[in-house]
Amino acid sequence: MANTNRRKRHRILALFAAGAVGVVVVLIVAIVAVLLRRPDSPPTAVPPTAVPPTGVPPTPSKPRPEFQDASCPDVQLISIPGTWESSVVLDPFNPVQFPAALLLNVTNPIRGQFDGQRLEVFTVPYTAQFHNPLSADRQMSYNDSRAEGTRAAVTAMT
Repeated sequence: MANTNRRKRHRILALFAAGAVGVVVVLIVAIVAVLLRRPDSPPTAVPPTAVPPTGVPPTPSKPRPEFQDASCPDVQLISIPGTWESSVVLDPFNPVQFPAALLLNVTNPIRGQFDGQRLEVFTVPYTAQFHNPLSADRQMSYNDSRAEGTRAAVTAMT
């Protein structure tokens, strides 16, 4: 009977030791996987093409006007649609090509609330696509689409 109890105890201790070793191995593998998948540099809020300011901004070459031209609206709202909700041929002042676009639920009520002298809603026309690498859809990659959208938005603001 003493041998049976000792055998049971050794079996339980062996199972506990094997489980502990298994947990340690899983933790080591997880730590190595996290360390190997970590990016080289931490992500920043500044886009890679933007240069952060390094000092005092230079004075503008053109003096600021004392009053606003009568043809300019008080506010210009720039709406940048999401993936598959815009195209290069989209009319930026009357975007009806994609009636189910998410931002139209925001811009249309605002447009209806204010007249054209107070608010100008500009919907950025760009190729809003996302290429699936597993299919032959011949669409633009997301990064290229995002870069085109950024250029179009900057052009609209300047």
